[in-house]
Amino acid sequence: AQHFVAQVLADWGTSPFYLDASALPQGIGTAHHPIIDIAAAARVAGSHLIPATSLGVKASYQTAVVTINAADNRGAALRVDLSEFSSASSWVAGLSLPLSQLDLIADLKTSIGVASALGTALITTFATLHGGKSWRTVTIAGTSIPDDFSGYSAGLHTIKRIEWSLWSKLVAAGLPYRLDYGDYATVSLAAPPSGIAWGYPINVKYTLKNEFLICRGIKTTGKGGVDMAPQLISHA
Repeated sequence: AQHFVAQVLADWGTSPFYLDASALPQGIGTAHHPIIDIAAAARVAGSHLIPATSLGVKASYQTAVVTINAADNRGAALRVDLSEFSSASSWVAGLSLPLSQLDLIADLKTSIGVASALGTALITTFATLHGGKSWRTVTIAGTSIPDDFSGYSAGLHTIKRIEWSLWSKLVAAGLPYRLDYGDYATVSLAAPPSGIAWGYPINVKYTLKNEFLICRGIKTTGKGGVDMAPQLISHA
């Protein structure tokens, strides 16, 4: 826990950050979830940790989130998918913290394109969010970056930032609460391929105002390969 917190402080400083540690297993014979230890280390180091959770995680993790909030009084973040977002009235009564202490994140991940295609139906879903202004904050997040660029030829390509355009449309629709924006930058949500050896194509990704600019490279070894450094300079 101390090592993790030290890394966060080195790269992020004392700015607030969410930590969803629900995927971490609880150690055999331990009385609490590991996020309790991480939060304790953050407290000592002056790191501003806010626990994040989602519906359906284990009770021990939900208990840990409540325990951390009792100690730090920073509330928590609740990540939901679009279906859960639209059905909040059915589960909100079962939450362990009041809405005023929760940051609701509609985490659409890679389904942002599907959500955007819903058009006015999606606007209605957001406009009629159960609790509306009662939530501490409401955020929509997602990503348009593909898992890889195997379908792209070498050279320059642009990908529309659907998450940005969708957030802009929702804000312009005049929702009864403030809608914040979140994304995954240019990082794919897919697990990186295992055993990547030298020779993998050299790609660079830039974020423009409305699009991602993809500089698709080529392999570094074998026939037609170009070393990494010249490719990166060319991209830049």
